[in-house]
Amino acid sequence: MRQLAIELKRRGVDAEAFYSTVPEADKKRIQDGFLNGSPRVICATTAFGMGVDKPDVRWVINDGPCESIECFYQEAGRAGRDGKPARSILIWCDGDFKSWRDRIRQNAGSAMTDTERQDKVCKAALERLNAMSDYCESEDCLRRMILRYFGDSAAEHCDYCANCTYDPETGDVDQEPSREEKARRKAERQARRSERNARKAERATQVDEHPHETTRGGPITTVSISDVDQAIIGYVSGVNRLLGHGLGATKIVQGLRGSRGVFYVEQGLDRLDGHGSLRGVSEALVKQHIDQLARKGKLSYGDFRTLLPATEPEDE
Repeated sequence: MRQLAIELKRRGVDAEAFYSTVPEADKKRIQDGFLNGSPRVICATTAFGMGVDKPDVRWVINDGPCESIECFYQEAGRAGRDGKPARSILIWCDGDFKSWRDRIRQNAGSAMTDTERQDKVCKAALERLNAMSDYCESEDCLRRMILRYFGDSAAEHCDYCANCTYDPETGDVDQEPSREEKARRKAERQARRSERNARKAERATQVDEHPHETTRGGPITTVSISDVDQAIIGYVSGVNRLLGHGLGATKIVQGLRGSRGVFYVEQGLDRLDGHGSLRGVSEALVKQHIDQLARKGKLSYGDFRTLLPATEPEDE
């Protein structure tokens, strides 16, 4: 970090280094200065940025991959919080992932005495790293990959990420798609939308195999609106406290309906108060309540449409 900052300064860039052994007084000076506009560039380890809210960061450049998409999402999300265009760049090579795998195998769960639990922690960490590797190597829309990882859906092309704007003839990114390409993508989206609507219509005419999960009639009518709303708000708050970030609506709904998938168990989400509390309520109904809570300001959306607790306290 220090060497990079020195080189940037030599080239006329207003830069400072920030890492663990920097004296506390210098850390404060650098951090306060960055918030006020100088230095304009920070060469830092992951320690910098925790609790720092600078809305007008235009670039976040990662020199090497993170150990998980969750970590990358946190770091890349520091750019463009003011809503203006910003860029996240990730520089990586295969050797970076080999180093991460070696580190995880040596250290993941090392403080645990239960070898079975240790193996589970290591396996979960490697799975998260593999997801990061898949993201780096993918030729699909990068925004869509992140949204799907967090349990949400997205259009096949965002027209903003490097993969969506890549021009194979020049090797450049940030190229505006041609009119023909935009038309092709629009036709694809319309076709997928028609397929989804057809599947929804088909499901609506089928009898649910599990009466306690039906969308019409049955036990669902015994659950009050306030009970559903409070369960959703409580679970979203618990997820954010536990993980340090939100999840997409689909992941929240599956948790409220009691999913025991690997993601929920390894992250400890299955032990949260409220997990499985809406097991008898249909997925469509829970999503409808989430949308209503967001419109009323009792929930909010973060980056990549992740659900967050209300930004302001509710009125009594």
